[in-house]
Amino acid sequence: MVVEKFCCFSLESTAKFFGVWGMIGAVLEIVIDIFIIAHANEVSAFFQKCGLNISESDIQLLYIIYIVLALNSAAGSFCLLSGASEKRHNLVLVWLICSALGIVTSIILIFFTGLYSGLIGYAFSTYLWIAMYALYKRIKWEGQTGFSLPAEDVPKQMA
Repeated sequence: MVVEKFCCFSLESTAKFFGVWGMIGAVLEIVIDIFIIAHANEVSAFFQKCGLNISESDIQLLYIIYIVLALNSAAGSFCLLSGASEKRHNLVLVWLICSALGIVTSIILIFFTGLYSGLIGYAFSTYLWIAMYALYKRIKWEGQTGFSLPAEDVPKQMA
């Protein structure tokens, strides 16, 4: 099964949209994380009032990890945007790898935490990943052959 559109949008438009929004989301995440790190003592005091013993240094470490993950997300989103715009399949591959790691990690966390409220989001993320994989294959095919073929004409080993 080859995906030719994401909902009713072209794969290129979808890649550009989610590339831009992924970068915006990552920047917002980084700003929020920096704010929390700067106010870690207040956050720690709040948690202690709630009965959770989480130290200021633990909060800072956790949010530094979140910043690293957000930077990774921003880089992957930039690669998706650039790969779709410039027809460079290797850049789309970077996003595919980052996104797949995120999806797998999220699914593992579902089983450890027992929180199933995000299943619809994970299903959506998986559908987006499949669509971007189809874009990756098409860009790679066009780069190798110089031809732009309909999806049904792509050889089985490429599909």
